[in-house]
Amino acid sequence: MLSMSMSSLRRFAAAALGLAAILLAVTSMVRAGSDVFAVMIQALLLTGAAFLLWFAALGNQSSERTKLARTLQIGAVVGGIALVAGFFGPLLFSPGSNQGPLLGIFITGPAGFVLGCIGGLVWTKLFSKS
Repeated sequence: MLSMSMSSLRRFAAAALGLAAILLAVTSMVRAGSDVFAVMIQALLLTGAAFLLWFAALGNQSSERTKLARTLQIGAVVGGIALVAGFFGPLLFSPGSNQGPLLGIFITGPAGFVLGCIGGLVWTKLFSKS
């Protein structure tokens, strides 16, 4: 009888979810075309899938879990700054626009998170000592 530890089971589930997210993002790309909102959803799906696959492949190493957490933190900070800028920027520069804050919620926030995660990945892989 094959017995899996809880850690192996979590990593297997992360791999399955990551592959499912990639499949969902790719099929959505084929159907969506050039819709900006759909591109942001796909980018978030692919970023989440990348984190799940990273955890599935190297989640048993504590140094990689630290790098993964640091990358997520950098992505969250950059995404939060982009969200605030995209939310309040249109309110300041175009007060009559009733849909201005949606820019931060649907475009700049997710884009900042994805770009922050990419930058965080580069930072942790190049400059992390662990």
